[in-house]
Amino acid sequence: MDQEKEDFPITALHEIKILQGLQHDNIVRLIKMCRLPVENSSRSKFYFTFKFCDRNLAGILRNVQVKFSLGHIKSIMQQLLNALYFIHTNYIIHRDIKPANILITRNDVHKLADFVMQGETEQHQLQLIASLCGSIEPSVWPDVDLLPLYNKMKLLEGERRKVYDRLKPYIQEPLALNLIDRLLILDPKQRIDADNAFDSDFFYSDPPVADLKELLSKYHSMFDLKQTSRNLNHQKSKFLNLPCEPIY
Repeated sequence: MDQEKEDFPITALHEIKILQGLQHDNIVRLIKMCRLPVENSSRSKFYFTFKFCDRNLAGILRNVQVKFSLGHIKSIMQQLLNALYFIHTNYIIHRDIKPANILITRNDVHKLADFVMQGETEQHQLQLIASLCGSIEPSVWPDVDLLPLYNKMKLLEGERRKVYDRLKPYIQEPLALNLIDRLLILDPKQRIDADNAFDSDFFYSDPPVADLKELLSKYHSMFDLKQTSRNLNHQKSKFLNLPCEPIY
């Protein structure tokens, strides 16, 4: 494919390659990608088909009627750690984990999606990290100054670590706060990984892990709220009849 001619984002190509190689229950599955030529234009429209998930965590959190118990939170965290452990063992990192990129099926399977970083720049990402986790410097991360780009980027100086201070008003469970703090340590040699996080006391304390099936069954999905069943069927039929050229 001529990427410049088709005006196809390089970052999207990276995501396609990543998703094709990741087959896991907690990773969104890319079914296919196709190209639809635009009339009177040298450009095309591209469509991605993913396995359907009718909710994302951001939408659920916006619903004031939904109240997560500590057991529900443990379930969400365990599934996310499953996804992270899988991608990390495949030498892939996800640089934009947020509620909108955590999809949830009707069977309470949480799936990590969108492997394209959405921050303004890597510089901006590092500033956000330093403002919460403290300045990125050798005193807290030995030998970080030996990394190739360390001296080529402007990093925040004099920032103290604020993880506990920022999160304590929102997280009442000390074991949960401790786990998050350990997951956000700057020095990778000191930071707890996804595998060892499963052994955290947080998951073995009361209350036990509880799935979200019963809770979610009480509320409409975001698609139910936005469109009627008739409209959804119309859109589905319209899409399936598009003369798309399969690419992947």
